[in-house]
Amino acid sequence: MQTIVIQYKRCYSISMNKKTLKIIDVINIVMIIIFNIIIAGSLIYESILLSTLKISTKTFSIHLIQHVIIVLCISVPFFFLKFNIKIGEITKTLYLLFVFFAIWIGSIINIYDKFKYFDIIIHLFSGILISIISFSLIQQQKSRAVQLLLVVSITVFIGVLWEFYEFSFDNLLNLNMQRTASPYTGEAYIGKYAIFDTMLDLFSDFIGGLLGGLFITLKKDKQGFLIYKIN
Repeated sequence: MQTIVIQYKRCYSISMNKKTLKIIDVINIVMIIIFNIIIAGSLIYESILLSTLKISTKTFSIHLIQHVIIVLCISVPFFFLKFNIKIGEITKTLYLLFVFFAIWIGSIINIYDKFKYFDIIIHLFSGILISIISFSLIQQQKSRAVQLLLVVSITVFIGVLWEFYEFSFDNLLNLNMQRTASPYTGEAYIGKYAIFDTMLDLFSDFIGGLLGGLFITLKKDKQGFLIYKIN
């Protein structure tokens, strides 16, 4: 009798997990649709502002490029699916939210300048998120120490690529994404203050990657919501 009860509980647990994952999958699809609607609406609104000369052509062009980047980033989960790369459903949710907040809320709505610590929060969160995705790709490695090293390394590497993106935009479009000048007065920083924002971002990436890596390598995600389990 006890064996039957245990087997029933296992079946019930698996059924609930599959049901939960299905619900999360539907939420992700709805989020993608909503984000695309917001992006389309934002572009239409900015086109109107451009036609009435309320924003410059340069600002519109920058925002247009950033909107395209959002669409491309949102499409990454479909790219993973095509090449049979599996990540947890909640990880997909967190990824979609990150892309929307980091680029649309942060850059286009310009929360980076309005909220002092938003940039640090985004980089810290991105470190955790990238570490989770990284572990999904390397979980067949048995050594936890090697897993943690690879996760943190990949996380910091992606963080460096992000800084390359900011540096390129700053130089090509004369922006201030790396905060080498005051966002309020436009006065250029001198010495170590000129690289303070970049280094703080990279430290945040590292700490986020370390936290996420420790959580995953210590097997805290037992239900497989963040990491796709390999049988």
